[in-house]
Amino acid sequence: MRQGQGRHTANKIAGFEAFFTQNMAVVKHAIGSPTYFHFDLNAGCGFNEIAGCIGSPLAFREAAVKAGMPNALCFCCELDTDAAIELQRRTEGDSYTFATQGRNQDFIEMIPEIIRQHGQDPSTAFGSILVDPNDHRRDAIPYDGLRLLAQECPRIDVLFHFPQLAMKRVTFAVAKGTLGESAAEDCFDVDDLPQVIGKRHLWIKQTPDLGNFAIVVGRNTDNVNDDRRTGLARWDSERGLWYRERCKMKVEDADRRHQERIDRKNGQGRLW
Repeated sequence: MRQGQGRHTANKIAGFEAFFTQNMAVVKHAIGSPTYFHFDLNAGCGFNEIAGCIGSPLAFREAAVKAGMPNALCFCCELDTDAAIELQRRTEGDSYTFATQGRNQDFIEMIPEIIRQHGQDPSTAFGSILVDPNDHRRDAIPYDGLRLLAQECPRIDVLFHFPQLAMKRVTFAVAKGTLGESAAEDCFDVDDLPQVIGKRHLWIKQTPDLGNFAIVVGRNTDNVNDDRRTGLARWDSERGLWYRERCKMKVEDADRRHQERIDRKNGQGRLW
């Protein structure tokens, strides 16, 4: 059961590009590193015809230019052969983007060696990895590889798109009896992401209209502001809990719980 397309997809890509731009700007100006590695585990073909917007590899390249790091390296993996070939065609004039066809479970194991081949130590290299599965299937996500990568490449941040619309469609269909219970077993829970991503510090945001996409950011450093400028909420904050509940239940139910918690907190404050 796949995600929907349209304006939500465009919002998601815009969110990716904003994160990439911010991340590279920090690496260049605050850290002073001239090299940035980006790895896209679900790269697609480079352009979404249905949504009418560029794909994540091209969004990264645009972000690299905006951040003043046009030489940032981008390594893309795509399972679908035709899409991988199309992405190679779209990026053939770009000497800093590399596209390959294959399983992301195999690709993620190659990342430390890719970094070494470009003259960097995996333990000190800066960059990012994007996980953007198109549906709810567990086999679209390299669980073990992400955890191992977090240990070997601690400065590679993780950007994870949680496909909440597809997840909710499956779980609601199981509850209604239109899908068997076995369908839910193939889903993964948003609350599992701290273990999946393997990072010490997590943030979560949703698209501007709090719609069908949630983006989770994992880092080993606590260097992201929790405010409305970034749109990121700390994983264990009230806003983070609200976003996570929106990933799993009906929006109106999650909103009601969120408001009830705020009202209780305000009520306790007035007692003192």
